[in-house]
Amino acid sequence: MASKKKPTHEIKFGAIRAYIWTNVNRDGSRWYTITPGRLFKGNDRKWQLAQSYKLQHLPDLLKAIAAAQEWVEQRSVGQVAKSLIDKLVKQFGGREGKPGGRSL
Repeated sequence: MASKKKPTHEIKFGAIRAYIWTNVNRDGSRWYTITPGRLFKGNDRKWQLAQSYKLQHLPDLLKAIAAAQEWVEQRSVGQVAKSLIDKLVKQFGGREGKPGGRSL
């Protein structure tokens, strides 16, 4: 049985959710996508996710989107830094920590 992919992170404000998903390219680089939603119980009494909002939901929606943006930015900067470090290591021949090698 195939397992359902789960979000990398979930942000909650009241009934509002922001789901953050990690995506990976063939070259190993990563990026994130965000799916906002509003939880409600359907006629069958099961939780469902809507992507429409009433006026009263908008403040929590804005908070969730801002928190998701911050979460992604923090991790994206880390990915950019890792990429730069990898380029520098490649440029200097990966000799850090070895006698006679250059250090950054």
